[in-house]
Amino acid sequence: MEKKEWQEYSVVLKELFNLEYSPVAVSCSQKPLKSEEKKVRVCRAILDAGRGQTLQVGKETNACFGAGWHLGFYRLSNPKVSKLIENFVVEGEKLFSSYQALNNIVRDMPEPPDNSKNYFL
Repeated sequence: MEKKEWQEYSVVLKELFNLEYSPVAVSCSQKPLKSEEKKVRVCRAILDAGRGQTLQVGKETNACFGAGWHLGFYRLSNPKVSKLIENFVVEGEKLFSSYQALNNIVRDMPEPPDNSKNYFL
């Protein structure tokens, strides 16, 4: 199969920036393009895609609650759940240095679209 011109961009970018993994493209689809049974974390899927794998993540196969919200698989409407997530992100994963820093970024983020029936490839 002949490679398209844009497919060569990955090789150029990888060499130019001395990347360990290849750049990754993400596409949203309304229909599953392949049958997936195992659950996967989006961050792991991106790393695996950088190594050449093609993965599909949907609501049923997503293994990360935070990514599920950001991708639009779930809505956060329960304040108790939101508080647990905030605590996990600040105190557990330490993605933010404070609750104020987290609140500042979340306040400015638009609500993710409803992708509960979509898939990310």
